[in-house]
Amino acid sequence: MKFFPCFGFLLLFFYNVSCSVYSEVADENLPFSYQPSGWKRVFEKMLEKKRSLPFPFFSNKNDLSEFALCAICDVAMSVILTERGFDMTKVQIEAQLQYFCSSFLGIEDDRVCEGIIDVNADAVLYIMDNTKDTVGSTQICSQLLDCDVGSKYFEWTIGDLKGKTVDKVESTGEKTFKIAHITDIHYDPNYTEGKVLKCGEPLCCQPDQPDATADQTACGRWSSFKDADSPLRLLNAAIDGINEQDYDYVYFTGDLVAHTVWKTSQEYNKKTITEAMDLFAKKFKKPVIPILGNHETHPVNLYAPLNITDDSINQKWLFETVFDKWSKWLDEEAKETIKQGGFYSILLKKGLRVIVLNNNAAHKENWWNLYDSEDPYGQLKWLVQTLEKAENNKEIVHILSHIPSSSCMKVWSREYNKIIERFSNTIAAQFNGHTHKDHFSIYYDSKSVANNMVINGASVMPDKANPNFKIYTVDSTGYDIMDAEVYSFDLEKANNDKIETIKWEKLYSFANEFGVSKLVPSELDALIKRMADGIKKKDYTLIDLYHKFYYRNSKSSQAKCDETCQKKYICEILTTVHGETSMCDNLWT
Repeated sequence: MKFFPCFGFLLLFFYNVSCSVYSEVADENLPFSYQPSGWKRVFEKMLEKKRSLPFPFFSNKNDLSEFALCAICDVAMSVILTERGFDMTKVQIEAQLQYFCSSFLGIEDDRVCEGIIDVNADAVLYIMDNTKDTVGSTQICSQLLDCDVGSKYFEWTIGDLKGKTVDKVESTGEKTFKIAHITDIHYDPNYTEGKVLKCGEPLCCQPDQPDATADQTACGRWSSFKDADSPLRLLNAAIDGINEQDYDYVYFTGDLVAHTVWKTSQEYNKKTITEAMDLFAKKFKKPVIPILGNHETHPVNLYAPLNITDDSINQKWLFETVFDKWSKWLDEEAKETIKQGGFYSILLKKGLRVIVLNNNAAHKENWWNLYDSEDPYGQLKWLVQTLEKAENNKEIVHILSHIPSSSCMKVWSREYNKIIERFSNTIAAQFNGHTHKDHFSIYYDSKSVANNMVINGASVMPDKANPNFKIYTVDSTGYDIMDAEVYSFDLEKANNDKIETIKWEKLYSFANEFGVSKLVPSELDALIKRMADGIKKKDYTLIDLYHKFYYRNSKSSQAKCDETCQKKYICEILTTVHGETSMCDNLWT
């Protein structure tokens, strides 16, 4: 805190400079790439003054401390909100953000910044102009950058939950069935082999990007490890690989659409979703339980409340699209809520209910939480009611959601954890995706006792790892996960050898490699303690194994996992409420 007076001086300087130079604004007739002189002069003056400040604010435009970023965000958003209040136009605000994105912070190049700002502008300006409560810069920066100053704005509760969880139904493993888990395909219909791998944009291998000059720098036949999504041939190969296994159901935990976030549209996303879901329906031999990802919507991450009637910025088109494409696998009960937010419940088989959540609406990057943050779509209230019904009917539940709860709004993940604790013995397991990595997390009750678990399906698209899918062995009585087998292939070898057909190999069995009898909270809790004890004793056998499988034995897994990396894994396993790391912290004390 000793820096606060100095920082206050800096903020005062920044604000005064902002106010004094902002009499000049962008001309609507100028090109979009025009850099507003106001922003330019503000940041140039800050750069001129930085050496005279009493502490090092930042060394260059791209080297900002977290504290400094929050301060800059707060002042910048204050200026924009003030200007919007004085009827500054969409074009002018877009031009300012363009300069802030590309020239000052260097977040992306001009084309990407322009595209991202353009596709988000209508929704964001609607939120600024129409929010029911006063939304200021602190709330925006709290959501964007985890700045604590706005945390009180995002505060609500589902209330106390009556009753207590039922007795646990034990799983013996005497009778089982199989579930396939596929996630984060990020199907890219425009994937172009031979384009340059290092394109400088969020997604490479696009037809309008440069050609590579050598095989070593070119996008491969089956995708590539960095900044590349899944071509159609990889999606087909993944489905074919699952069909070679013994399975009874498919859990698909979201993200069909590619990472071209600067040029998506409702039409483009709908076409991608339709093509992929039609392929699922045609090729999968067993029922599919699908969910939405944060990339299915346009713009990415934005799920508007149902009372937003403007079809250009709401998700009515998306809910109607998936209702049409998912109906093949769902009963009438499941169909009732899809158009109300993309979530549903289905009795998969006698005694096993699957609850599908659209927790993308609670994602920290969904700007509509600034408009109305409380229990998006009423899902948590609906979840409690559905779990109560399952409990009364003596059903066991699997929950599917795309985003790990630790990546959702803190208040949402906290309330969700309360629900998990209340119904911990009704919920046998949870499944998600989003991170593209192979990992799991453990839920704990208020007394720090492990009470639930979630398995991440990793991803078909590579993202520094080899593509994969999972096959679960599930007990037919208690519906616990007895084992998780991961299937993958060597992407680099497949590209270098230009192979025509992928042969998926079993990479590992979780139960065998990590020495657990089944994937239940108590066993996983014991495993994490063994992992942590090993690190303390400098026996890295378990954590190195976890590191290897996290990236599915790709080159990324061959890099040494140092102490920071090791503790990151442990904390990831133990954190299910955003920002709450007490379970992790206590493990090292």
